[in-house]
Amino acid sequence: MAPSAQFSFTASDGARIEGVVQGEGVAVVCVHGWGASRLSFTELRLPGCAVVTYDQRGHGASGRGGELRVRRLAQDLSELMRHLDLRDVTLV
Repeated sequence: MAPSAQFSFTASDGARIEGVVQGEGVAVVCVHGWGASRLSFTELRLPGCAVVTYDQRGHGASGRGGELRVRRLAQDLSELMRHLDLRDVTLV
């Protein structure tokens, strides 16, 4: 993936999930809090890391889809990691 690349994918229930990868190296996936967006991590730069930020469903640029429950948000994270082929990550 390029040093700074936008991505999007369609979750298994049809919701569109939007995100950005900044930098290269070890993957650090940033998950924002309720009512926030990936913009919470706009200034985060970690040398030697690929910082992955995304808008959880129903937040920022991502669609809402069918349900907005913690279990679904966890499934979205799992699907995001498969989409980006991430296997060994640090979650923030």
